[in-house]
Amino acid sequence: MEKYTVGQIAKAMGVSAQTLRHYESLGLISSMRNDENQYRTYSLDDTRILFMISIYRSMGFSLPKIKQMLKDMNEKDVISSFDERLREVDAEIRTLELLKFELERYRQGIENSFENVGKYWIEDKGHKMVSVMKSGSGMSLDNDKDNELVEYQKLAPHVRQGFVISKDSFKENADFDYQYGVLVSDSIARQILSEEELEKYMISIKGPIAKTIIRTNGELLSKETFKSFFEWIEMQGYEIVSDLYGTARYHAYYQQETTLFEFLVSVRMR
Repeated sequence: MEKYTVGQIAKAMGVSAQTLRHYESLGLISSMRNDENQYRTYSLDDTRILFMISIYRSMGFSLPKIKQMLKDMNEKDVISSFDERLREVDAEIRTLELLKFELERYRQGIENSFENVGKYWIEDKGHKMVSVMKSGSGMSLDNDKDNELVEYQKLAPHVRQGFVISKDSFKENADFDYQYGVLVSDSIARQILSEEELEKYMISIKGPIAKTIIRTNGELLSKETFKSFFEWIEMQGYEIVSDLYGTARYHAYYQQETTLFEFLVSVRMR
């Protein structure tokens, strides 16, 4: 029976000697010792096994699963393993399609934000989103609500850093009251959240809606930030009827801290 050295096998199969040792430790292949020099050698059967390992690895099967398929499973079980892997690939494709949609949406949102900084406009349609907030800014782990917010932040990239600012904050002598957390669009939320979560956190904002893109350069949001926006709303003959919802669309520290926010608020004709 022809025998092959570690170097020959590694070169022919495109793997390292370390990989061969790993496969041996898993029991996928087994080497023999050359009686003359005690070097490890492999048989032709090992090369066939290594070739099948290469094929199965390229299909995304794990090494433990490959070992089962090569050594422990009957034909029916092997077919079942392929069916299982196909289901996994279908799930991966759905995840990638959702990620592609999110990439396109995020990219378009940033482009629109740069183009519309300082502009104001009215949209007649309403808006739905999931809002999970905590009081104040930043992140802490002081209570269950904060812990819950951390879990929702793990839904990235499908969540956005968001703010909810009470409409009462803009009354004379009122404190500037806002909440910090995450916002999830209605379309994404329905794909990644349970019905219970949707019912608990879904916010429906009736149209018409006034929108603006606000740019900050390190300064904190304040009443003054929205003064010209609210004045514009009044000049259009509208009044504010909801809290103010904001999403951070772009954030960077190039040369100076810069953040672009999109804010929206429900309005009605006076």
